[in-house]
Amino acid sequence: VFHRWDGERLRAVVPRRPGQAAVGGWGWGQIDVQDREGRWWLATSDGVLRFPPVSRLEELARVGLEARLDQRSGLPGRDVFRVWEDRSGDMWISTIDASATGQLGLWSRSTGTARAFGENDGLPPRATPSAFAQTADGTLWIGCYDGHLVRRRGERFEALPDFPGAAQGQIPALLLDRHGRMWVG
Repeated sequence: VFHRWDGERLRAVVPRRPGQAAVGGWGWGQIDVQDREGRWWLATSDGVLRFPPVSRLEELARVGLEARLDQRSGLPGRDVFRVWEDRSGDMWISTIDASATGQLGLWSRSTGTARAFGENDGLPPRATPSAFAQTADGTLWIGCYDGHLVRRRGERFEALPDFPGAAQGQIPALLLDRHGRMWVG
C-alpha cells in the first residue's frame, strides 16, 4: 500500500496484485522502486511485480502487470527482500528464502532477463543483501543482513573479511556522500 498526500489528507493506493502475490515483501526501504523509465517494481513474498509507467500513482490500482519475476524467470528465491536500480538501469533483487541456493538476482535491462548469483560468484553463503550503493567508478557495494560487506568489480563479488563490525549485525544502509565516501550503517 502506498499513501499519497493530496494536500488535505493521506490517500491509500493499493496496487493491483494478482493471486498469490497479494502479500508484499517484508523488508524495509528499497522494497518498492520506480525506475528511471517510470515503471514500478514491487516486492512480494512470491517474486517481483513490474507495472508500466503511470502518470498518477492511483493508476497502479487499475493497470495490469507488465511482468512478474520469480524463480521460474531466474531469481534465486521467492521472498523478495530488496529491489534496487543501478546506474545502468539494471535491477538488483535480493531474496530471503531458506530454500534458495543464492540470495541475489539481477534483471538486465539490455537483455530483459534475470539471473541468480551465489557462492560460485564470490558471495558469502546465505548472505542476504540488505543495502546497495554504487561508486563513481561503477563498483557495486552490497551490505548484507548478516553483517557482510561485499563489493562487485567486473563480474566477481568479493566479501571484505576484515570489515570492522562484520558478523556483528546487519547492514541496513549504505550511503555515498557528495565527496564519494561511503558510509555503512
